[in-house]
Amino acid sequence: MTTEAVISKWGNSISVRIPSFMQKELGLKVNEKVELVLKSNSIVIQKPKKARSLREIVQAKIGLTIEEYAEQNPYDNSDYIEFGRAGREEI
Repeated sequence: MTTEAVISKWGNSISVRIPSFMQKELGLKVNEKVELVLKSNSIVIQKPKKARSLREIVQAKIGLTIEEYAEQNPYDNSDYIEFGRAGREEI
């Protein structure tokens, strides 16, 4: 959908008003952060990509929660070697 808008002065910057029907369609809220992307002589306004947590990344990668993975793959420390103290470490 295309519509025209007017560029206005706002302090030292310029601004463009987003029509309410576009705001509602995109679910934009007042004071919400958006990304401005320059693309081939255009400005694209888009919602920022949500940062994913480590839990979300692991679950997407292996298809299991961290707890499910740990349960199915117990930690085996049988090859762990204790070297003792090497210097003046306090234990």
